[in-house]
Amino acid sequence: MIFEDKLETVLVIDDEPFQTEWLTDYFKARGFEVVQAEDLQSALDALEKTRYRYVVIDLSIPVSPALAQPLAALGPEFFKYPGLMAARKARSTGHNSFQVIVYSVHDSDDVNSYTDLIVCRYILKGRPRELKLHIEDTIKREPHGWRSLSKRPVPTGPATRKSPRQKPAPKNKDRSC
Repeated sequence: MIFEDKLETVLVIDDEPFQTEWLTDYFKARGFEVVQAEDLQSALDALEKTRYRYVVIDLSIPVSPALAQPLAALGPEFFKYPGLMAARKARSTGHNSFQVIVYSVHDSDDVNSYTDLIVCRYILKGRPRELKLHIEDTIKREPHGWRSLSKRPVPTGPATRKSPRQKPAPKNKDRSC
């Protein structure tokens, strides 16, 4: 499957306005566009064909009745914390582990175990400094398998052979000044 890579966009999956507001303000101040999803279905839809620079996910997001059975089939923790399904989807669509951030109030060993299995970052809500440090530490990392973040020119013509590298001129060994 071919994905649209939106390297300048962050997906925030949360239904709490206070959380989405400060996260949106923070990411916009860092130069990112922000897309919001307030429930599991809109999160899965947003992840279907697009990869984002970061995906920040709350565990307790609303679930439509149509998704209740698929969640239950994944296990009781997925049913209890539907955001895990969004994290799993993000990882399965090529988002790197540092890009998927579960940001939730649930301080649970079970959640920690599942985020370890999914291989994503788990940060407790109420610790915005930790979230910001993670972003600052990873913002220059290039997602593995994605097109380059750098603005390299794309060759448009036939391949040309580079001219051989010239040797630098010898340094003047005369030390008298």
